[in-house]
Amino acid sequence: MIVLNCPLVPYNNLSCVVNRARHIAGFIKIIGAVRNVEDERSAKAAHERVIVNNIETYHQVSEVVNVISEIATKTNLLVLNAAIEAARAGAAGRGGGSVVAEEVKKLADPTQSATSRIKKMLD
Repeated sequence: MIVLNCPLVPYNNLSCVVNRARHIAGFIKIIGAVRNVEDERSAKAAHERVIVNNIETYHQVSEVVNVISEIATKTNLLVLNAAIEAARAGAAGRGGGSVVAEEVKKLADPTQSATSRIKKMLD
């Protein structure tokens, strides 16, 4: 504790008033520094919460992309199987079955491409 050689009341001595004002200003600076440290800790905690949230979101997006990728892969296998079955059926199988297979493939290819791009962004 700082001891001043000035009476508490009244402030008749100008040097005592100035001296007390300087000490009070010093205390205010200390209080400000403590607040800055507390603000810094609070900002750091908020930043860490954002990072944790982003990591959780990343994992969720990654899981969804994996599911979509698996669907696209399985769809391509179905297209391949449909094409094989259409070839086995001969001329009769080249009609509706092969058209459906081709249309499904048109849907699966962009899906697979999009999931690959998303995976690259996440890595």
